[in-house]
Amino acid sequence: PGYDLTFSAPKSVSLMAMLGGDKRLTEAHNQAVDIAVRQVEALASTRIMTDGQSETVLTGNLVMALFNHDTSRDQEPQLHTHAVVANVTLHDGEWKTLSSDKVGKTGFIENVYANQIAFGKIYRAVLKEKVEALGYETEVVGKHGMWEMPGVPVEAFSGRSQAIREAVGEDASLKSRDVAALDTRKSKQKVDPQVRMAEWMQTLKGTGFDISAYREAADRRAEALPVRSESLPQDGPDVQQAVTTAIAGLSDRKVQFTYTDVLAGTIGLLPPEDGVIDKARAGIEEAISREQLIPLDREKGLFTSGIHVLDELSVRALSSDIMKQSRVTVHPEKSVPRTGAYSDAVSVLAQDRPSLAIISGQGGAAGQRERVAELTMMAREQGREVQIIAADRRSQMNLKQDERLSGELITGRRQLQEGIAFTPGSTVIVDQGEKLSLKETLTLLDGAARHNVQVLVTDSGQRTGTGSALMAMKDAGVNTYRWQGGQQTPATVISEPDRNVRYARL
Repeated sequence: PGYDLTFSAPKSVSLMAMLGGDKRLTEAHNQAVDIAVRQVEALASTRIMTDGQSETVLTGNLVMALFNHDTSRDQEPQLHTHAVVANVTLHDGEWKTLSSDKVGKTGFIENVYANQIAFGKIYRAVLKEKVEALGYETEVVGKHGMWEMPGVPVEAFSGRSQAIREAVGEDASLKSRDVAALDTRKSKQKVDPQVRMAEWMQTLKGTGFDISAYREAADRRAEALPVRSESLPQDGPDVQQAVTTAIAGLSDRKVQFTYTDVLAGTIGLLPPEDGVIDKARAGIEEAISREQLIPLDREKGLFTSGIHVLDELSVRALSSDIMKQSRVTVHPEKSVPRTGAYSDAVSVLAQDRPSLAIISGQGGAAGQRERVAELTMMAREQGREVQIIAADRRSQMNLKQDERLSGELITGRRQLQEGIAFTPGSTVIVDQGEKLSLKETLTLLDGAARHNVQVLVTDSGQRTGTGSALMAMKDAGVNTYRWQGGQQTPATVISEPDRNVRYARL
């Protein structure tokens, strides 16, 4: 057992190599593949037992067989290399299986999958440099460094690509294209090479493209090129800048992330060149030593960032400051009489008048709207202006439909990122506060502290945001008021194994 990695040349390179007879392009392809698979080899690892505990260790070596194909399954020119990786690696003189970690995503193949775009970019960047050195012109035609030679009639020989585009669309993700490639895959056919070449040349003739003249023009350009002693380094961020950017991006989306996540993010920001894996690893190790990355396990496979730790500490500190220094005032002259009775939680809340509080309770959209309306009624009765921050656009529309909230400023959570104006001495009600990220919470609490704003955060117990903002607030001593109102909708689960019967019961 093992893995099959494929590196495919741009269609124009395939045409010039096979129909134009330029074997130098095939050699350039092979050299680019060699550099790319060396980066794959840098990820080789296995698992060993140390003091009774299993751990992943890098080995840096693979057993691979590389072989070229020159056609696609549609019998079109397609120069590509299969790199078949055996499931073995050498560690301390012993053959071991390659590591696999489907849970932590730190195994060899998990790292390869996470970095497959980067490996493709490395291959194409190296090949592009070698092709241009032969005098051929190139132009970028797609994402991730996809390029072709301008003027070569690739569309006449791209039935396979066209089938995939028709299946998933022009802007489909790499994963969607992979699925479509399998779904539209034809069975292998055996065709006489001479017959196939004759068909290709006939198709080429129909395009009117003069392949000989195209190659001759490239040869003339190559003669005029200055001699380069070595490749110049590509422009791009330095390693530490790339690591920092990768960590920041991950921190905006996750509280915890894997080594593989950081490595893939870093490699994606660095120039696609030989040795990029080792550079990225060195940068990550430096980030760990500076506590920019904080390991959460012994193997350093799972991390949080120093950004998250600092943000959590800041949320706690701001929460404490608000509870100690802010005062919730009542303005009888502005009071709006309530239109109904308060629930137990809101009755206590009205008496306590906390500057910062969490109101917790289960419930769907209707229950959440009821909760926000009741909190608004309480703040109005005490004579304060109200501002409501909805969890998302759908919640914002749901709240605006309630007549009891007419006239109130209802904004989306995105406003916390773009800049929000706080009215001094008012009450801010946060809908579904469990979805707040740490950064959004910091913006909210900082504005509340500076403008003496009461903050009431509802917690419906649904999906949490990036970081445990509510937990940090609770750790700082913020009280939770449990809302007992509303009724749960009864649900009955019926299991029916037969699909036709299931459809009939709907």
